[in-house]
Amino acid sequence: MAAIRKAFPDLHYEIKELIANDSMAVARLVVTGTQQDSLFNLPPTGKKFTVNQMNIEKIVNGKIVEHWRVTDELTMMKQLGFAQ
Repeated sequence: MAAIRKAFPDLHYEIKELIANDSMAVARLVVTGTQQDSLFNLPPTGKKFTVNQMNIEKIVNGKIVEHWRVTDELTMMKQLGFAQ
């Protein structure tokens, strides 16, 4: 996470939908940022990205015990200029 925060210092998560009960929580997010530093050997571009993300958390005794995340990383790479 430190590498992502360094590469995208303006990283922002906006919760669009949140569904929860005693054992699960699901969040649909829009993630935005501007690449200001290298990211895993990819040079800084100064370009902005906006992508969708889904998170699912399994909750036991009030604590997150499992986590699943899906981020549209291909769209992010396209917007940053690293993929077509």
